[in-house]
Amino acid sequence: MRTVGILLYDEFEALDAYGPYEFLSGNPFMKSHFKVVTITSDGKPVKIHVGQQVEAHYSFESCPHLDVLFIPGGNGCENVLKHQPTMDFVKTRSEKAEFVWTVCTGSWILAATGLLDGKRATSNKMVFAMAKGVRPQVNWIEKARWIEEGKYWTSSGVSAGMDMIFAAISKLVSPQAAKNVADAIEYAPHTDASWDPFSEMYKGTPAKLEVAKPPTKKTIGIFLYDIYEALDVYGPYELLGCPLLEPFFNIVTFSRDGKPVKIHVGQTAYVDYSLESCPPLNILFIPGGFGTIRVLYDFETLASLKAKAERAEMVWTVCTGSWILAQTGLLYGKRATSNKMLFSVTSAFKNIDWVAKARWVRDGKYWTSSGVSAGVHDIVKEELEKGYEAFLKGDVTYIMKNLASADIPVTVNTPGLSVSGQHKFTEYLAANQKALAGVSNMKIELMEVKFHPGNKAEAILHTNFTKGGKTYDDAKESQIWSYSDAGKLTAMVTEYHDVETAKMLLA
Repeated sequence: MRTVGILLYDEFEALDAYGPYEFLSGNPFMKSHFKVVTITSDGKPVKIHVGQQVEAHYSFESCPHLDVLFIPGGNGCENVLKHQPTMDFVKTRSEKAEFVWTVCTGSWILAATGLLDGKRATSNKMVFAMAKGVRPQVNWIEKARWIEEGKYWTSSGVSAGMDMIFAAISKLVSPQAAKNVADAIEYAPHTDASWDPFSEMYKGTPAKLEVAKPPTKKTIGIFLYDIYEALDVYGPYELLGCPLLEPFFNIVTFSRDGKPVKIHVGQTAYVDYSLESCPPLNILFIPGGFGTIRVLYDFETLASLKAKAERAEMVWTVCTGSWILAQTGLLYGKRATSNKMLFSVTSAFKNIDWVAKARWVRDGKYWTSSGVSAGVHDIVKEELEKGYEAFLKGDVTYIMKNLASADIPVTVNTPGLSVSGQHKFTEYLAANQKALAGVSNMKIELMEVKFHPGNKAEAILHTNFTKGGKTYDDAKESQIWSYSDAGKLTAMVTEYHDVETAKMLLA
């Protein structure tokens, strides 16, 4: 068994750490192969970049021998580079370790020790030029998703860390073991180490992204409980806490009694509120996890969650979080989905139309998604639909401004109101605005999205609009969208607007 030590520091990137953590320790397949511990300089709690505070197992002084040192990136990376005790720890432990793995700007920390001099390495693509400034003696490879250089493995930004760990497990354990873990968390890894789909998009200096601030922020409350699934929470949290969406959302966490809770990987996480003290929520978010079963029989908690769900504008669940929502009775007569590995358990919740094949399901204000990584798409779906609705109203929102400034070519096939062919986004927006002239009373409800091979997505819609005095009401419509070089969109645009752009720009 190998001991993997994850270095944590203030403002580390949640998904950089918890994506790989999920692979290595959050799954029974890996229990006999890896033991994961967390380390901070003094052993005290640190804050994730999204603001939540988490505890560590060890300090530098008390940390045991590490077979693998794991270094995530994050906004706090620059402070780490200036903190000599941390840099000394990284260099000493890296020299002794069998492997050193880094994600995103974590490679800057390793590079600054001099241990990567003359070696190949990669890093986050959005700020790749800065990596060269940190340590020009390193052979920085911009196109790589991850690089294995002897015992040093460096990966690109955020989700690339999971791809690198998938490759590491394939090598150190077996390809089948890696596949078992990926299947368990419903993650489709990118397996080409030499090519990062985002490497072409951030060449040169990234454009400054400006956002229009909404009148008021929406408050999203994430319900945490003992043994919740890390990736269920930190995937969506990563998206919602990014700079583009920060002006729009205030994210808070709460537990039953306001006390810290255990993540399923064993780490302690702090919360902002208790059920009683939690402020009014626009959106209630319920993750899944091994601790779901206990919540199902905590009737006082269920009653409080039910009341919050009834008052909220929307309720989002990931994985077995839908079981909790189902137990409140609020999904009776509705469609929903859940974790696929444990899908048979949903039969215990009667009078609900459980959709086994769905990645996520929306039924009114209730959004339920499949296991673990599906939660990311669930949240993105909502953000894009809001952006699309604003577009129909003639309001060029922050999303549109950023897409227009990015000037990214895309091939679309849009029957009906829109245009077809390859366009810059600026041209595409103008074409759509022109095509929408004379359209009134338009209402489009996105029912479902299915993914197909070849960078294609199928959107199932219910469309109703008036044009030229005639009312069009399509009970159900299917549109196929195909994108050229979809995988090469920037990290920002891909996270929010890649294949999923179909949901925002449908016409």
